[in-house]
Amino acid sequence: MKKILSLLMLLVAIVTGAQGSEVTDLKTLSADHNVYFEDIVTAKVNAGTLFDSDYLLALAGGCNYATNKGTDGTIKKKYCLRVKGTSQDVIAFKVGDACTVTIYADRMDDREPVINTSISTASAIKGTKTLTSGKNGYATYDIPAAGTYYIIGSNGDCYLAGVEFDFADATTAPTFTTNLSATADVTVGVAEVFTVDTDNATSYQWYKDDAEIEGATDKTYSYTATAAGTVNIKCVASNKIGSTTSTVCAVTATAPTSAPTITTDLEAAYDVIKGKTLELSIVAEDAASYQWYKDDVAIEGATSTSYTFSASSTIGATNEIYCSAINAAGSTKSTVATITTVGRADCEVTNIKFSNGAYGAISNTGADDIQVPYMAGTEAPTVEEASINVSDGATYVLSGNTLTVTAENGTTSKEYTINAVEITPLAVSADVAKTEFTAVPSWVFNLYGFGENNGDKDYKGVKFAKKVDEAGNMRIAKGNTRQYWFIGAAKSITLTSGTAAERNIKVYRNGVQLSEPTKTAKKGEDITIALDETAPCMIMIESNQTGGDGGFTFYAIEAAASPIEVTLGTNGYSTYCGDENFTVTSGATAYTATLSGTTVTLNEIAANTVIGKGTGIVLVGTEGETAVLTPTTEAASSMELGNNLKGVNAETTSIEANAYVLASNGTKTAFVKGGSYANKTALLNKAYIVYNGGMQEGSLDIQFEGEATAINNVNANDNADSAAPVKVIKNGKLFIGNYNVAGQLVK
Repeated sequence: MKKILSLLMLLVAIVTGAQGSEVTDLKTLSADHNVYFEDIVTAKVNAGTLFDSDYLLALAGGCNYATNKGTDGTIKKKYCLRVKGTSQDVIAFKVGDACTVTIYADRMDDREPVINTSISTASAIKGTKTLTSGKNGYATYDIPAAGTYYIIGSNGDCYLAGVEFDFADATTAPTFTTNLSATADVTVGVAEVFTVDTDNATSYQWYKDDAEIEGATDKTYSYTATAAGTVNIKCVASNKIGSTTSTVCAVTATAPTSAPTITTDLEAAYDVIKGKTLELSIVAEDAASYQWYKDDVAIEGATSTSYTFSASSTIGATNEIYCSAINAAGSTKSTVATITTVGRADCEVTNIKFSNGAYGAISNTGADDIQVPYMAGTEAPTVEEASINVSDGATYVLSGNTLTVTAENGTTSKEYTINAVEITPLAVSADVAKTEFTAVPSWVFNLYGFGENNGDKDYKGVKFAKKVDEAGNMRIAKGNTRQYWFIGAAKSITLTSGTAAERNIKVYRNGVQLSEPTKTAKKGEDITIALDETAPCMIMIESNQTGGDGGFTFYAIEAAASPIEVTLGTNGYSTYCGDENFTVTSGATAYTATLSGTTVTLNEIAANTVIGKGTGIVLVGTEGETAVLTPTTEAASSMELGNNLKGVNAETTSIEANAYVLASNGTKTAFVKGGSYANKTALLNKAYIVYNGGMQEGSLDIQFEGEATAINNVNANDNADSAAPVKVIKNGKLFIGNYNVAGQLVK
């Protein structure tokens, strides 16, 4: 049962002045203490009012009181004090040690106050909130150390019913476990540190000749005598039960009779790597002060027992460093240390890139063997020499498959043998269902390795990491750990994360960075990487963060879509509009169509261009032959040629009234009129042109990129290409007395 100290009195006094001075006036709480604001009764607490025997202080807006209408089951409240946001209605208190603060409130729902060391809600101490009924409840806060703290409202007004301070339990006054000696001898000008310790003190205060030493409130006190003589030093340790005084130490100071004696000296010579630092230090008896020198010039501010030397940027440069230990009797000079700036001795390869976009890895066999993966059936990659990075200051020579690196110091070197590792891609003929990793597959080249578990976590997966110095995983790329996945023609691979948090990554396909994904997923969630449906590809996944492992526990692969076959109509013409992105693989040349006047111009689309879904094209080849189109997940290319063709795919079901469709009469091919219709039905995967000048008799002539052709004026009575995209129906049958959009007269 927590001991509750009664409130001795309520002092109400108007205090003016700056906030800092008001807080200084507060007494420090060092024992359990409670104040419930119902005791304030009718007193209105205005700005600067002290209350609760000077232990709590209302600042800023005044913490106006309000009548409380509820209870929290622990304290029956009558009145509350209000605290608001930053710099408004703030309560200050001072504690002498770590403690737990409980704030009772009338309103805690989403309006919990915070505690901070400044009048700010930023980086504040958040409470552990408990609601007992309705809006009534309390929040507890762990105060980490002695200091001044503020109770601040957050997310709206907070109405406080009371504050309770709970310090560490104590049943007796402190007992000294480390005490002072009865006497001590010191040297004038030389600091002497005195130390005490107790079993349960919450505060300390040091005294010299029975006077409080300002600021000396720790377990240790550093005393420096300024003149010969004797003073008495003691420490009083306190807790909520009471106080205990240490042994009184009679400290006698005498003036030094000789210069300091250096007991720990400098070495005569040091080597420091260019750009690095060296910590130098000495130990001297009876020294009152110190001064360090560089090349016989005093170093400004270097007046302690240690000095940090920064090496020159010039290899071979030398400097002389020493320190003088000083007291009233004189000074003693340390050994003069000659410091030489040297080059680095490491000769490591930190990065090396190859012509296929892959990066090399140092094998974890212990040999200096650089490995690089490449696709089976292709030429082994060559080194992009400009991409070779080595240790700071080192140089390299590449000769064939041997890379020799010489360290900056010019005397240390290392040879690396470059070996290309041929990887056979995973053949994908059908979808691969979700599969768990039980080992690193042969088609994955992993620079980190496979772990069956990760410490105490139930974790399986192919992993990557940022570190480069883990035993058995000596990766060549500092900060760029990578995995390589070699997969045959397929649509996509889906990877399931085995790591609790997302990890930043970069993903490359055949050496080209993809815009997505940029992160792994959370544990159990998926990311999908687009592959190449027409050929095998190399996927590189690169760690892109400063720490934390990431990994994948499952994979699934979506096979490539089956090729689309289009039979070319009379004269080798047809139109097409895809439901997904595609390329024209063989059997025809693809064109866009632009309309000028009554002439349609066909503009050739370059081979291997990715044509976007919903884009209408004209296919031209040999009559009766098959054009092969291959779906792809790659992004569509920009169609800078222009296109007036209106595509019809699964997402488009209607056409425009003034439709002209591709048709042939056996010897000629053109776009012919369709007429105006009451009902229209679109045929999938075809395209047409809309002539906005009104329906014309005859046809729209075709020419190829400015070269006129003889195909025009297709007779409407002639047979039309069966690829015509629409038919016209009226009253459930073909519309009599007009033309259908294939250009045929309906009789």
